[in-house]
Amino acid sequence: MPNDIPGGRALRSISRRQLLGYAGTTTTGLVGLALTGCGGDDSASNSTGSPAPGSTPAGSSTTLPGGTSIAGDLAWKQPAVIASVNGVLETRLTIEGKLVPSGNKERWAITVNGTSPGPTLLLRPGDTLRIACENKLPHSTNLHTHGLRVSPEGNADNPFIEIKAGETFDYEMKLPADHPSGMFWYHPHLHHHVAEQLFAGMFGAIVVEDALDELPEIATSTERLLLLHDTRDAATESGVTSATMMDLNEGREGPLLLVNGVAGQKLAAAPGTLERWRLLNASTSRFYRLKLDGHQLHVIARDGGRLAAPEAVDELTLVPGERAEVLVQPSKEGAFALRMLPISRGAMSAASEATLLTMSVSGSAAPAATLPAKLATLPSASSLKVTGSREVSLEMQMGGGPPRFLVSGKAFDANRIDTRVKLGTIEDWTVRNIGTMDHPFHLHIWPFLVLERSGGGPLPAGWKDVVNVPAGGFVKLRIPFEQIGGKSVYHCHILDHEDQGMMATIEAT
Repeated sequence: MPNDIPGGRALRSISRRQLLGYAGTTTTGLVGLALTGCGGDDSASNSTGSPAPGSTPAGSSTTLPGGTSIAGDLAWKQPAVIASVNGVLETRLTIEGKLVPSGNKERWAITVNGTSPGPTLLLRPGDTLRIACENKLPHSTNLHTHGLRVSPEGNADNPFIEIKAGETFDYEMKLPADHPSGMFWYHPHLHHHVAEQLFAGMFGAIVVEDALDELPEIATSTERLLLLHDTRDAATESGVTSATMMDLNEGREGPLLLVNGVAGQKLAAAPGTLERWRLLNASTSRFYRLKLDGHQLHVIARDGGRLAAPEAVDELTLVPGERAEVLVQPSKEGAFALRMLPISRGAMSAASEATLLTMSVSGSAAPAATLPAKLATLPSASSLKVTGSREVSLEMQMGGGPPRFLVSGKAFDANRIDTRVKLGTIEDWTVRNIGTMDHPFHLHIWPFLVLERSGGGPLPAGWKDVVNVPAGGFVKLRIPFEQIGGKSVYHCHILDHEDQGMMATIEAT
């Protein structure tokens, strides 16, 4: 029988599309569902209510497949899920500053439906996404659906929209029928205010699933979201959002390191099972160099696109805005830390090492779970007929006052078209970094292949929408401008730099 959900819709059945592994729960109290195997049908929930983060209550226990009992203090916490039904996901996202739990006290955050991160939006190719974005902040905001291949105009993924204090704006986006599966996300994109609002916690995940998610090895894995974010542990808005001149110039980083809004997360796994982690760097400026003790990470997707086959790595680096999906094969007992290792951002000093979470594996040793042999068929760059090329520079000019953050010599102007491209063409872009600090480059709407980068080394496979451009270096990208037209932007994803002018407009017609 259906279970009523706040907002008037019904949860028809529990499937992996609601749970997304260790799923969140709605305020009806559907807790303890997370620590189960994934599988089931394709039905889904669709809620206009205010989902709360799900977890197993402290002091309780639940059971992993195979019978391993896990105490409540190992409960995995991640955001609630709002899923499409019959091709439509219609929901209200309320943006509000409030206090949220932080250990044994509270911290101030910009929340989405009362939590930070906000609920995960679960979609399929061809779905329509409708969001009533209600702004309860005392200042303006908006939403960007980072990585989705949807229209950038009107009331779709339009970064030029302004939702003023007290107003509600109705977004509507239609995903193409061939939209790739993968992990995407939403965050604010109001110029001059992006960094402070994301730093304060205004973001959430978007997951697009398709037939690739039903591969036997993937469908039976334990699926988790790992949304990486840093902020300040302060009880007031000014304590979180205030920024020094150094913060603005270098990009602010916070001392509070969070996974799904929680510090010191722990997760439980059993030997012989397969873990699937969807990783997002939702930090304003921080780079994450990740290593899991005792395990390799098998990358199966980067940003919004699958790889051809799993790629085994000992370490994985995510720059701001970048995503990856990895498979993990626990096979023996122990406690294994996911560590953030020191990494330099060019002239920036290397960050210190820290533990982001601990994976506790208990039960008898077992053979490692099987990995899928093949994932997707990817086009070769050589198969894409190039019709033009151009150069773009990311510049930080010093001297005679505060630094100037520019793209190809110009600070951002929303009323100017900086780049005009023709629909149906394929261009090669060389993006150069004229400066001493790394700049992650992000292009809205149109994904690209990375052809070359200064310094050599392996290139990231698959379709990307964020790539780091090293200090004094360059990347070369191949970009198909197909199907979707309109005006959007490209910019540095160190968001303090974007806010200060390192962004440009692009129009495809």
